Amino acid sequence: MSVLVERGHIERPQPGAPGRSPGRAQGTIEEHLDNSGFTEYVVDTVDFANVYPSVDEWIASGADCSMMMRTTLERLDPAEREDAIEAIRGARLALRAGGRLGRRAPPTPRAAGSLRQPLRLALRR
Repeated sequence: MSVLVERGHIERPQPGAPGRSPGRAQGTIEEHLDNSGFTEYVVDTVDFANVYPSVDEWIASGADCSMMMRTTLERLDPAEREDAIEAIRGARLALRAGGRLGRRAPPTPRAAGSLRQPLRLALRR
């Protein structure tokens, strides 16, 4: 999404706004649970990874899972869309080579051309 923000195709989401990682800040999930009336809960952290056969599969999955990404790419003209996808591909490949994006661990190469994206999820039980 950062490539689309940098190119002016979308606005940077406000901190705390709903999205793919709304509970990233420590205590956010607990605050939402408290405000929703939950009185007894445990929040656990689960580490896992998504593995994609290629960076292009990662991009396709992102577009499938993110309405903002999908609709933004759909409203671009074909040349601009391909340019944006190429920039996203380049940024992701740079991360795969060992860079970092925010607080996330960098994706790591698996089989030839594949991508493993480490993730962390907080769950209420």
